[in-house]
Parts: sequence; structure tokens; C-alpha cells
Amino acid sequence: MNGRLIGNRPLADGGRLVQIHAVGVAGAVAPGHWFQLRVGSLAWPVAVLDASSKENWIAFHLPPEASEIIADAGYGTPATLEGPLGTPLAAPPAGRRSLLLCDAAGVSVALFAARRQQPDLVLAEVRDPPPVRIRPSRFIIPGSPPGTIAGIGPLEEAGIPSRIACPDGAHGCLEGSLEALLQAWLEQRSARQRWETAVALVGNDGFVRRMSAATRGQFGQTSTHPLPEAMPTG
Repeated sequence: MNGRLIGNRPLADGGRLVQIHAVGVAGAVAPGHWFQLRVGSLAWPVAVLDASSKENWIAFHLPPEASEIIADAGYGTPATLEGPLGTPLAAPPAGRRSLLLCDAAGVSVALFAARRQQPDLVLAEVRDPPPVRIRPSRFIIPGSPPGTIAGIGPLEEAGIPSRIACPDGAHGCLEGSLEALLQAWLEQRSARQRWETAVALVGNDGFVRRMSAATRGQFGQTSTHPLPEAMPTG
């Protein structure tokens, strides 16, 4: 699908927020979808951050590695979209609460899901600097380790609780893995509460494999949504 660039601005983590105008594609995407996005000489596999079927655009958060390549691309620059690819998230069955576990690559999916499906809780694992603005959470989440008070800013604004694990020790985040954050949360849930939870694992292949092992037998329903590594191709 041929399109054109209609938005391109820097983000706090050094990445870029880009919008691609692509008639006939935006209405077909859902949280969990990704595209092979080509602008200029390079193509990037990247998850959908947002989309408007009314205005015919799709938005992506490109990683910092793409900044130098695409920073000077102006309005109207030709772009090509191959997709949508991947496995979109489905709404949990009636009676089940939804938990989304994601890595940095999956944060875009979580933000898109916040606008489309409203997950009940998001637990994320990121490096420092995080790919999205974080802030002290206004939600109390039983089982959060001491000092783990940071939430993902846009999710907070959408009314969705979240907590963050950061191996680099970003302020307000758990200094450690998502497995540790998840285990602390699980310890405060009964077997019935776990059974009534549908968990979605969203991120790069290695992350999805890790969290599949950590969640095996813990929840009533589990779905996996692997995303490709954000590596450019010529």
C-alpha cells in the first residue's frame, strides 16, 4: 500500500512519532497489528500506535535508531506500508478481566488498546529512558512492590492502571524484571481471581517466550502477540 508522510516529530526517548496517510488501510487495523513501514531507503517493522479510519491515517512510534534516517523526511514524503501483519488483541470473554503484559515494543500496542479495548491493567518492562512518558500513578494496585509507584502517563490519563519494571532502575519503577513485578501482583490474587483474568503477552519474540513461561498455568486465558525486532532492512 502506497501512502505519504503527514506527521513526523521527535519524542522524549529519541524516537519519532510518524503519521502515514494511507487510504483504505486504517479501518482494518487493531491493537496488536504491525506493518513493514518503508520511508526512503529503509524499511522498519513497527507496531501500530493509533489509527483513524475517518481521516485515513496510521501512527507509529519509531525507535531512536530510526531518528537520523527519518528526521528530515517532510510532509508528503512517499511511504509504503506492508500489512497489517501480526495477531490482534481480542476482547476478553464476558466475566474475565484483562491484563496486558508488554515490553518496550509492546507499549505502542498497549496505548492503542487503551483507546479501543480499555484493558483493566497493564504491566510493562522497559529500559531507561522509557519509550513513553511515566508519572506517579493515581491508582492503588495491591501487590505492587514498595516504591513501585510509576505508571504510564497516557494510560493514567485514559483511566487505566499500570506499573513498570525497569532493569535500569528508573525512578518509581521496580528495579528488576517483569517476572518479579508479576509475581508480586499474583501473590495478592486468589486462584479464582487468576482464573477470571485473561492475559495478553505483547512484545518481541524473546519477551513473549519469557512471559509465556512465567504465566503458564496462572490464568484462565492467555494469548500471545509477538512483534518483530525493530531492525531496518534495505
